[in-house]
Amino acid sequence: MAYEEVELQKMNRILFIRHGESESNVKHVISHDPESYPLTEKGVEQSKLVGNGLKNLNSDAIYSSPILRCRQTAQIIAEYVKCPLVYDERITERFFGNFNNRRVEPLDWKTFLIDEASKKSVEGWDEIYFRVKELVDEVKNKNVIIVSHYDVIRAFIAKQLGLEDELSAWGIVIPNASLSIVLNNNGFYKISAIGIPAVEELIDKAVKNLKTSNIRP
Repeated sequence: MAYEEVELQKMNRILFIRHGESESNVKHVISHDPESYPLTEKGVEQSKLVGNGLKNLNSDAIYSSPILRCRQTAQIIAEYVKCPLVYDERITERFFGNFNNRRVEPLDWKTFLIDEASKKSVEGWDEIYFRVKELVDEVKNKNVIIVSHYDVIRAFIAKQLGLEDELSAWGIVIPNASLSIVLNNNGFYKISAIGIPAVEELIDKAVKNLKTSNIRP
């Protein structure tokens, strides 16, 4: 089937939300610890803003990384979006190996991770992509929210855009509590938005556009 024909059919939506600002972001620490680095006050407010903005969309489920900062974000969103909340290891944080809980400089961390992934010291780009894609394919007939992490969201979006490696995806930016929108028709994925920041009027505009698009109810 031609992609143009797919676009004319009704699609489901996947709303990727990065967790709100956490203590690890403020301290410039990379961490896959499940119970460390909760949301900051700013992160809590960001999550409330996103939840409020999405409350009038019909969603079948919220899937969240089991890491604390994502759980907190998802729980706040779930207070506004009334649907089941599921924790799923496939969208957990990147595995940082022996570099877990290391402080990295904001201008150096992408270079650091690319270098270490090439040495197999941290989880590789393809490994991240395939685990999140497994979940995305599983929910392809649903309208869902996925609360996850910077590299998890970035890896999936990059691959769908034809950017095969982490270096190619360097310029994709996923801010805290940002909204990235993926439309899908039975596995044909279309990136509709990347990293819309947690600003009320911008989230409202994105939601309004979704309501008028060709999405299954």
